Amino acid sequence: MSTPSVPSLDAAALPRASPPAREVPRFGRAILACALGFGVLAECLFDGHALGISFPLAFGALLGGLLWVGGREGRQQARANLWLAAPMLFFAGAVAVRESPVLTALNVLAALGLLLLFTEAYAGEQVHAYGLPRYFSATVRALGGWLSRPRAVVATTVDLRSARDWAAPRARPVARGLALAVPVLFLFGGLLSAADSRFEALLGRLLSSGAQGGIATAVGRALWVLGGAFIAAGALAHGLRRKALAAPERRAALPGGLGFVEGATLLVCVDLLFGLFGVIQFAYLFGGSAHLAEADLTYATYARHGFFELLAVAVLSLGLIHALVHVVARGALAQRRLFNALCTAMVACVVVILVSAILRMSLYEEAYGYTRLRVYTHVFMLTLIPLLSWRAITLWTRVDRFALGLFAAGLVCVGALDVLNPDAFIASRNLARGAVTGTVDVGYLASLSSDALPTLGQALADGRLGGQAEALREALWQGEARPSTDDASWPAFHLGRHRARRAFPELTRGCP
Repeated sequence: MSTPSVPSLDAAALPRASPPAREVPRFGRAILACALGFGVLAECLFDGHALGISFPLAFGALLGGLLWVGGREGRQQARANLWLAAPMLFFAGAVAVRESPVLTALNVLAALGLLLLFTEAYAGEQVHAYGLPRYFSATVRALGGWLSRPRAVVATTVDLRSARDWAAPRARPVARGLALAVPVLFLFGGLLSAADSRFEALLGRLLSSGAQGGIATAVGRALWVLGGAFIAAGALAHGLRRKALAAPERRAALPGGLGFVEGATLLVCVDLLFGLFGVIQFAYLFGGSAHLAEADLTYATYARHGFFELLAVAVLSLGLIHALVHVVARGALAQRRLFNALCTAMVACVVVILVSAILRMSLYEEAYGYTRLRVYTHVFMLTLIPLLSWRAITLWTRVDRFALGLFAAGLVCVGALDVLNPDAFIASRNLARGAVTGTVDVGYLASLSSDALPTLGQALADGRLGGQAEALREALWQGEARPSTDDASWPAFHLGRHRARRAFPELTRGCP
């Protein structure tokens, strides 16, 4: 009777252990092809061009590539978060409309942040169900995936060892031939240059500027292509990764860590303090100049004093409520209702504080004019009021939905600034104020971005500046609002710069 053969235990014969399923990049070849195509597109759109319509085009291409590579399966997975595409494309498009550097940076960050969240949740999570820490961790995880996954895609899709084995024996003879050619070319080139001065001049130009410029250009373009391909490969690979979705963990309905009596006592004390402050503010808000005169205050003094302190109180109060919601133990229904009532009372007091701060800012702007810091802060405060209201609503309904409101408030704040067009608004309001006071800070108007130029041009045409018209023309000629004319190529088309270029010649008419 024959003994059955025992299979060899040679390590080479053993199957290689596959990596975890969630780490295997899907659609590897399609991802690489799309990434290289995006890299070429990025080089065409961004290399040597100012930021303009190139950004929304590249952004739309990357988003479309993600949906296309994933195919029907990918679109089905992303259905729960496709609503993010609307704000993503809005902020990306705003980059080609608003010229203000601060607003441009906010738009770029908002668009990229939304895309990071989209790729993190692409496998089927629901962004609107995230808790507050999850929004931050998801963005960080997605950024890490964008940076780490391109290497894995290349390693698992391209047989680098076979490519090296194929290229190495063919590259070595070429390298040896080039090494032999260099001294020969040097010898013959020297002799031919000595024989003909024109050839010498041509060879000198090729070696000095042409070759160096060509190499530098080729290297620069290659870097743009590789950089764009790297970003696209990371975004696609992270979004299309295999991921086992676990059931979302529910936070305990009744947190602990701080006793109910302690938490309620803290809330009562803070509510009383805020309530006392609110009563005083109501007297100023509705009492007019008579109450200010009794306190020996002018509107200017009232506006300048304590504004940023009130804003800090509002922000810190929102954080305090959020912290207490997660640490104060409340078991009985009566305790939960009392806790929610005390937090709601605090929200109401903070809204009064915010209204007071907004009034102070309005008075300050009327007295001293509008600036970027004041307008941006004003919009931020107006966004805080509905956010605080949402905080109170979620206390009585679903506490975990506050994070969604905070996320939406951030998008609304940046979107409102895009719609407002801060620099044009500042110019318009300061010109209106100047019509009453008789003076305008033309130096500050000239320091605004080119978004303000159409408004300033209309004011000059209407004769609203009077004797300060020439001073404004001179300040604009020497200021920072001059629209860029260095790059008129189509990738750099920018609606704000286009409008500014049309208005600028009339604004600086008569200037040297």
